[in-house]
Amino acid sequence: MELNYIAILVAALVPTVTGMIYYNPKLAGGVWIRSTGKTSDQLTEGMNMPVVMIVSLIMSLILSMFLAVTILGMHEGKPSGEMIANNTFVHGMLHGAILSVFTVLPILTMNGMYERRTWSNTFVHFGYWFITMALMGGIVDAWV
Repeated sequence: MELNYIAILVAALVPTVTGMIYYNPKLAGGVWIRSTGKTSDQLTEGMNMPVVMIVSLIMSLILSMFLAVTILGMHEGKPSGEMIANNTFVHGMLHGAILSVFTVLPILTMNGMYERRTWSNTFVHFGYWFITMALMGGIVDAWV
């Protein structure tokens, strides 16, 4: 299995870019803020944004590596280890979307219930991760 580290690095930028668009108050950001029961100022109060961004990028890199290894592993379906030739952006998006349903959705749901978050909060976050992981999967699969 040959990993494309450039694709992994590019895919690791997707959560940041997608988040800036998705959580804009004119899109899902307004619903998200209302679902927290706080104001925008309360959510950012005391936040060390450089630390948040650095840790987020490191976590995104870990997620991108996980997606690349998992998706490439799914392609090694033949007993001989020969790669199945479905390395396209759309096919990778499907893998990323499926992985989000079977990993992110259960985690967000369980955490949301214990933290007494609203269902709208959980589903706003899941929508973000569904789109984000689909795009990340598309990138790593297309650039194999």
